[in-house]
Amino acid sequence: PQTYFRKRRGVAAGLSVAGSSLGGVIFPLMVQHLLPQVGFGWTMRICAFLILGMLVIANTCISSALPHKPRPFHIMQYIAPLKDFNFLVLCASEFFMFLAMLIPFNYIVTDAIRYGMSSYLAWGLVPILNGASLIGRTLPNYIADKSGRFNVMTLMSGLSTILVLALWLPGHNNAALICFAAFFGFSSGGVIGLGPSLIATISPMHEIGFRMGVFMAFTSI
Repeated sequence: PQTYFRKRRGVAAGLSVAGSSLGGVIFPLMVQHLLPQVGFGWTMRICAFLILGMLVIANTCISSALPHKPRPFHIMQYIAPLKDFNFLVLCASEFFMFLAMLIPFNYIVTDAIRYGMSSYLAWGLVPILNGASLIGRTLPNYIADKSGRFNVMTLMSGLSTILVLALWLPGHNNAALICFAAFFGFSSGGVIGLGPSLIATISPMHEIGFRMGVFMAFTSI
């Protein structure tokens, strides 16, 4: 979507990553209901077949707005963008942002059970978080196209920090944890959804592809 859109690039980028939030709602509920009925093996197979079907549709529909010419692989092509100070700072900031932001995703269920929430309700926090993230990956991106993508990214990352410090850490009851899952899902969704559009904002059009790869490599660490 980064090569197709300019004015509404943020919305396009947000929609392209919103699907993973929808999966984050569907798969936990699927697994929770299938495990007692068909066991672990077939639960994983059913999930895999669903993913395979979606991938076939997605890969069939993918196209590019730019012409493609085969080029030999050069490692320097991926190192050269790091000489761009703005790009390097963005990659470093996203590294630290994801380092902290994924902690609630990984531990919110065990934390809720630790403070007395029922196992059934605790596992329901994951769909709540991802459902709110679906909205967070689209609505802030629409605003970002009008108010500035870096401005909205700063707002959403700041909001995520406040929610962790003011709601998750001191909140030890069901209401606080459910509210945190919903609000943090929204704010973190904005952070995730805006990342690709920030790369496109500061990068030449013909370098967006491999710059995105370098950017994602930083966030994956």
